[in-house]
This record gives sequence, C-alpha cells and structure tokens, in this order.
Amino acid sequence: RWTRRVRRARAALDVLRRRPARLLAALFFSLAGWGFLWLSVWCLLRAIGHPMALDAVVLGTASATVATLLPINIVGTFGTMEAGWTAAFAALGVPVEIAAASGLAVHILSLLVTVAYGALAFVLMAPLRRPSG
Repeated sequence: RWTRRVRRARAALDVLRRRPARLLAALFFSLAGWGFLWLSVWCLLRAIGHPMALDAVVLGTASATVATLLPINIVGTFGTMEAGWTAAFAALGVPVEIAAASGLAVHILSLLVTVAYGALAFVLMAPLRRPSG
C-alpha cells in the first residue's frame, strides 16, 4: 500500500518536472496554503489570549505537522499533534502547560472551523446535487 503511494507521488512529481509552469503553480499554491494555515493559527492564538510571534507559530505548526505523521495518534490526530506542538513551543521557552493548552485549543478550534466550512459548503452546494435514483 505504501509502495503504491510512493509510486503515485513519484509519477506526479515526474509530470510536474516535465511541466515547469505546473511545478511553479503547485509550489505557489502549496506555499499559499501553508501561509494561510500559519496565519490562521497565529490569529487563533491571539484570539485565545496567547499571542506568539509568527516565526514561533511556523515552527510550532511545522513540528505539530511532522508529529502527526507518527502512526500512533488517535482520531483526528489528537495526541501526536499536541505533542509536536508542545515540544516546539517549550523549546522556544513557552511554559509547557501553556504550550500544551494552546495546542489543544488550536486543534479543537481548527477542527470546528473546518466543520463550519464543510457545513457551509454542503448548504451552498445543495442546488448542485442531483437526487439519486
């Protein structure tokens, strides 16, 4: 299963390499997506009363993302994401309690925002759905 995924990823990269414009577009949209993620986490932290520098947010988010790759998380990557988040922010001098609490809060809030966007999209796309049968 993993071998198939790696082969698919390699084939996609080969296609992108042959088309530099697509590669640049993929790079741009990837960076834009990450930038939006970092900015939204930065805003969430400020909203819950834990303003942090943007570079710290980038490091914390990157560490949390890498931690979610570990195959030991529970539903919704709870546990590993917070561990990576806490480790990064604790290394930056944030007290462990605040780092852990902010990681959990940002994780829950980001899931709620995702559900809200999904519900909004479901409602807005209702006219596009065709009845089955």
